[in-house]
Amino acid sequence: MKEAFRIIPVYAGDVSGVASALYELGGMVVMHDPSGCNSTYNTHDEVRWYRKESYIFISGLNTRDAVLGNDQKFIDDIANAATELDPKPKFIALCNSPIPFLNGTDFKGIARLLEKRLQIPVFYVKTNGMHDYVKGAGLAFTAFADKLLPQKAPTREAHDAIRLNLLGLTPLDYADYQNVSHVTEILSGEGFEIVANWSYGSSYDEVLSSPLADVNLVLSATGLPLAQKFYEDYQQPYVIGLPTGSLQSIICQQLRNAAKGEPFLQHPAAELLAGGMKPTGKTAYIIGEAVQSKSLAYTCVFDQGYDRAVVLCPLEQSAQLIDAEAGDLITVGEEEIESYFKDKEDATILCDPLYEPVLPQKATKNFLPTLSFSGRIFNEHFPDFFDTIRI
Repeated sequence: MKEAFRIIPVYAGDVSGVASALYELGGMVVMHDPSGCNSTYNTHDEVRWYRKESYIFISGLNTRDAVLGNDQKFIDDIANAATELDPKPKFIALCNSPIPFLNGTDFKGIARLLEKRLQIPVFYVKTNGMHDYVKGAGLAFTAFADKLLPQKAPTREAHDAIRLNLLGLTPLDYADYQNVSHVTEILSGEGFEIVANWSYGSSYDEVLSSPLADVNLVLSATGLPLAQKFYEDYQQPYVIGLPTGSLQSIICQQLRNAAKGEPFLQHPAAELLAGGMKPTGKTAYIIGEAVQSKSLAYTCVFDQGYDRAVVLCPLEQSAQLIDAEAGDLITVGEEEIESYFKDKEDATILCDPLYEPVLPQKATKNFLPTLSFSGRIFNEHFPDFFDTIRI
């Protein structure tokens, strides 16, 4: 039962990651599913509905069509909806829950048929409803880039300011839009020119300009696959971490060094913590997304007087963003978290409020609600990660 959850919720699923990543980019996202995935996304995983519309659809797959493999209804429904929409979607992204995955639905073939029929770019994001939002959003970003961005770097004109893309910026990790405003203000104040952010408060045209950037800043694990793709395709280097606290000046200097082709630290928080922590002493424990958590760990040690800071990350595709040798851990299921803290009754922990039932009663708990875990329950208390967060 190691991977079963009986008390705490699971993180948002991969299909929610796809919808969140592509929400503002002017396309049409279609989830092939009976209904549950879209209602979960609508109800729990999205904060933008009331101020910005988006074309997010569910196929309403029924048992008969699933058993008989009636893909024509799915194709016709998408084509009819796309034809009626005004403005016309700039692209169509297909994703799916477990049932179409287990049925072996040929989504790539369906995408080709739709593209030929509608003369709109159509692509498939390979989800199956059995992974978390980090994997889904990462796949969505790279699928979008594969389909709509050039394969080779365009000629960059001479410019004064260093041009920068922000990668992995979605409400699932940064629910309060103040995060977007604040990080943009910080980086603009440091002399950077923001080309695009992927993709909270950005637009289709802005993200299409991404190849013009000199360097990328990865703000969550959802942005890492895209950063790796941009490095491979456009030779754009990337730096990982949040410009917050004393880490701000370090991150900004690494971005400048990377843009100029000089030596730089790719993941400054992790690399500096590796040699800056004591083996024992006052310890902070942080549960959450890897890039945020590692950056907060840095501020705990270098800004707030802790001897050590340990990250517990329950999300996929995050192992390379933490430091196992420093005690960081990828956790699988609530039982592993319970077991980890069993002999740490007096621990100081930073986490989402819904982790409380599996943590020691006497532990000091500091709460940072995240949309990807507790949904909109703590809507009024989403943090600004680029402000000072004390633990």
